[in-house]
Amino acid sequence: MSDFDGREFERVAKATVEQTLQRVMDRLQRECTGMSVEETKRRVAQAWEDATDTAITDPALTTYATQLAAGSRVIIRLD
Repeated sequence: MSDFDGREFERVAKATVEQTLQRVMDRLQRECTGMSVEETKRRVAQAWEDATDTAITDPALTTYATQLAAGSRVIIRLD
């Protein structure tokens, strides 16, 4: 039996969350292109909370919504 490696667990968990959020952002890019930033912010906030059970706050929320409304792809990289 191997020893529990907390760092490896954290790395895998982070990668899994990033992948989930990337799929969410890619879907929102298709759905929100051309929408107002305010409407896009509402959609991003709801989708983020649905995916993570946590709230997204500014400045990330506004940054992502602005990019998505303009049709740009948001790349998720969690620190």
